[in-house]
Amino acid sequence: MYAYNPAYYFQAGEIAVRAMRTALELAGTVPRRILDLPCGYGRVLRRLKVEFPDSELVGCELREDAVQFCRETFDVPCAVSSRDPATLNLGTFDLVWSGSLLTHVPQGTWVEFLRMFERSLNPGGVLVFTTFGRAAAEGRVRANDKPFSFTDTEAVMAEYDQYGFAFRDTMVPGHWGDTLVKPSWVCDRIAETSLRMLMFYESGWGLDGGKWSQDIIACVRSPTS
Repeated sequence: MYAYNPAYYFQAGEIAVRAMRTALELAGTVPRRILDLPCGYGRVLRRLKVEFPDSELVGCELREDAVQFCRETFDVPCAVSSRDPATLNLGTFDLVWSGSLLTHVPQGTWVEFLRMFERSLNPGGVLVFTTFGRAAAEGRVRANDKPFSFTDTEAVMAEYDQYGFAFRDTMVPGHWGDTLVKPSWVCDRIAETSLRMLMFYESGWGLDGGKWSQDIIACVRSPTS
C-alpha cells in the first residue's frame, strides 16, 4: 500500500487508531496489552506504538517476512499466525485490532476467529475489526467495478442477498480469498458471543467512505464473562 498510495497508508493507521480510541472511551477501558492481528508490515502497528507508549504491544501475522520486519523495525514481539484460529494462543489483551482479516476468510473460519478474539479479551476488553459490507457489495461487486477476485459476480451477490455472507477463494498462494458480509449477519454473530457491540461504522476505514472502504465494528467483552 505504501508503494502505490503512501498518503492513504498513513491515513489508514490514523483512522484505525481513532476508531480504537472511540471504542476504548465508550467501554471505559485502559489498554495495558494490545494485539494487532494481522499486523502485516506495520501499517497500524506503527501508530499503536506512538499512541499507546505505555502499553505492551503484540503483533501476529501469517507472513514470516512481515513478522520479522515488524520485530526489527518497531521493536515489538510478533508471532507467526495460523490459518486455524483454534491453534492460536497469544495470551489475553485489553484491546484487539483486526484490520483486513475477516474480509478474506470463509464463513466457518470467520466465526472461529471471532470466537478466538472473544477468548483473547480480558473482561472489559475491546475488539475492533473490519469487514467488507454494503459499500463494497453494492459499489464494487454488484456494479461490476473491479469486483475483487470474483468471476461469478451474480452468484456471489445472490448468496450475499440470501444469506448475508459470500466468500470466494482467490486460489492465490498465501491469500484466502474475498468476503462480503451484511451488517445484520455480523450483528447476529456477535449476539452469539459474550461480546457487546459498542460501534458499527459503515465505510469507516477506507478511501472517502466509498466502495473501497471497510466497515469498522467495535465490541466489548462483558466484565463478568
